[in-house]
Amino acid sequence: MAKAKAEAAEIKLTGPQKAAMLMLIIGDEVSSDVLKLMGTKDVEKLVMQIARIPKVGQQETESVLKEFQEKIMAQQFVRMGGADYAKHLLSNAYGPERAEEIMANLSDSIAALQRSNPLEFLKTVDSMQLLTAIQREHPQTIALVLSNLPTKKATEVMRKLSEDIQGDVSKRIALMSPVSPKALQGVARILEKKMGGAAEGVAAIVGPMGGVDSLVDMLKLSKELEKEILSKLEETDPELAEQVRKKIFLFEDLLLLDDRSVQTVLRDVDQANLPTALKGATEEVQEKVFKNMAQRAAQMVRDELSFLGAVRPKDIEEAQQKIIAVIRQLEESGDIIIPRAGE
Repeated sequence: MAKAKAEAAEIKLTGPQKAAMLMLIIGDEVSSDVLKLMGTKDVEKLVMQIARIPKVGQQETESVLKEFQEKIMAQQFVRMGGADYAKHLLSNAYGPERAEEIMANLSDSIAALQRSNPLEFLKTVDSMQLLTAIQREHPQTIALVLSNLPTKKATEVMRKLSEDIQGDVSKRIALMSPVSPKALQGVARILEKKMGGAAEGVAAIVGPMGGVDSLVDMLKLSKELEKEILSKLEETDPELAEQVRKKIFLFEDLLLLDDRSVQTVLRDVDQANLPTALKGATEEVQEKVFKNMAQRAAQMVRDELSFLGAVRPKDIEEAQQKIIAVIRQLEESGDIIIPRAGE
């Protein structure tokens, strides 16, 4: 904490100056995209700050980037599970004192974020109470509600829905488009009447919700639910089912497997696919694979990897998907276990 205060004393940049600095740091192309999303008056103010920004050093630059990263992370955590959830995760990442500081600096933004979504109150509602309130609603309404819940709670509710609507709801989550504040407020009023309370007003258009990634996050928490939903999606929309399946387990998720499981996978995969698959992997994933191979075999793959020239992203993905297919087969047969946060 003393260190953070010392840095704050040395770096005497105002909020607008920090915003201007950030625009310079991220470069012309990204800055232009950001400015397009801003109002004319805000753009004018920011441009004036950019023109007047004082000369700053590496320390100031790093401080601005760090603060930006912390704020983005905190806002994402708030969207996922509310202010208390955000504070808990920030405490794990930065310690209790720094988490308090970040949350205090974002108090106005968090309040505005919470006011902007009339379904925010659902994050504190008991899962069974919520299930009772929505289970007879239209599947689109259920999809909208689940898209606004923390992933773990959404998964809990999804698992308790009747099997005949799970597939429909899942598909609607994956294909969901942005929803107007008026529609959200209407759903909020219906649910709050059922559960007691009064819906709050909507201050701004709510950001994107739902989508394939939202559904994937839910299915990652439950193998049983994943199988049920993918089976239903394959019947109605095979292309969407494959899109979801590819995102549930990514190649870098090899890091989730214990060493014995990785060794089991390596025994079953076609070794010819390894160099190409590892070409597009992080160094951490590569080392995870190499340490679970015999020393000679690992060196051979390293050598082949070093001799590989440019490889098309499509070829890398195909090689990785072949290995992922083996992982799925081994999980299905019970030979390996993929850890899941919800189980």
